[in-house]
Amino acid sequence: MLLISIDSLRADRLRCYGHSRDTSPHIDALAAAGVRFERTMAVAPWTLPSHVSLLTGLHPREHDVNKSTSTLSPELPLLPTAFKQAGYRTGGIVSGPFMGRVFGFARGFDYYDDEIARMDEKRSHLEFATSQRLADKAIEWLRRYATASRPDRTETRPFFLFLHLWDVHYDYKPPPPYDRMFDPDYRGRANGVFRPWRSIFEGAPPGADRDVEHVRALYDGEVRYTDEHLGRVLDALNEMGVADSTIVCVTADHGDEFYEHGQGGHQRTLFDEVLRVPWIIRGPGVGGPRVATTPVSNIDIMPTLMELAGIPPPSEQLSGRSWAATVRGETAEATARPCFGETHYHWTAPATHTEGRLVSVELDGWKLIRRLDEPRFERLYDLRVDPGEQRDVAAANHDRAASLRKLLDEHDAKGPRYRAGDMSDPKTRSRLEELGYLQGEGVPMTTSPSSGPATSQMDGDPGS
Repeated sequence: MLLISIDSLRADRLRCYGHSRDTSPHIDALAAAGVRFERTMAVAPWTLPSHVSLLTGLHPREHDVNKSTSTLSPELPLLPTAFKQAGYRTGGIVSGPFMGRVFGFARGFDYYDDEIARMDEKRSHLEFATSQRLADKAIEWLRRYATASRPDRTETRPFFLFLHLWDVHYDYKPPPPYDRMFDPDYRGRANGVFRPWRSIFEGAPPGADRDVEHVRALYDGEVRYTDEHLGRVLDALNEMGVADSTIVCVTADHGDEFYEHGQGGHQRTLFDEVLRVPWIIRGPGVGGPRVATTPVSNIDIMPTLMELAGIPPPSEQLSGRSWAATVRGETAEATARPCFGETHYHWTAPATHTEGRLVSVELDGWKLIRRLDEPRFERLYDLRVDPGEQRDVAAANHDRAASLRKLLDEHDAKGPRYRAGDMSDPKTRSRLEELGYLQGEGVPMTTSPSSGPATSQMDGDPGS
């Protein structure tokens, strides 16, 4: 089992999800030979809570890891632990500071390499390409534990490898030739650097359409660069003779915004550009090629992979649903369930501090977004005719809004099932400040002081 998570990867920037640019030939090949879920919604628009949900099958509301310094409860059941208890050799190779072992992710892994997540170079996660190093590490681990043809091979256990790739995350500084691949004639000032406290890209403020388009091209270059090294890992599986016996799953934790709703980056809103992620599965028993169109959540990935591997679900009930029967082509797609999203935000300006929770629910082509600290800030979108979430139609659809509001209230009333700890490692906190997740006393700022949280988080006006 090979589970790959590509940080900050929007589904709509992949060719197999409809993008016009050739950003993802290796991922596209996986989709062409397997099952692609058309609409997979992350439960949170940033790395830490979304990855905890990916590896637990629980919502952030349930696992309680929802702040930049939260750590996993030691009682929280994790996907690698389930594979290890089932007799698998488990490995994790990760990048990005939120994936460091200080947050509790190493539990259940026989081997957990968070060297890149712990890099001490200033702005290292923003300025240095890491996909090649990560792919090298993954190939080395696979050659040791997954090679079927080596006569001296002593490892007889199946393997589970979790590979987390980082380069698609801002700043968008792909190495040559990927930096000019999709916009070779640009001569402006945009350089892909993101300024989190202002929520803008350097040299490409909102409204500077040509500069923002170059930022998108740099992002696409990061996607293509990452895809190339993902392809090296897949090629290695072929060379080792284990590709046909390995289930490969590719997904992401969240996407990124390019001012579709007045913001850049992620963590601040719950629109599709930050919640809709890819989910592709290829391997033995996968009945592809096929596209599954029912909306799903990334909390469904854990139970699906466990069932595909023949591992019984944990005694602790998961909120995620297994789609293994759909993946195997055994049954028609099941009825959609609500897809929930949430983020905790903090906004600080002179003499002003606001914090609270932004929540969303999607069902049957409708999506409701609410601020729980200020219920009057509520937006309803009909995704069937407005996939860009630009027109609030709550006033004309009171009953629909009320039914979705009830789902959110019921979901919120469940409360945490576990209690997160608190991370106090000073080096990790310093790196998180570099990335824009911590400010001063350790709270992420949600918007620029010029716009304020109420407008830019909730309104569908890209110019807000």
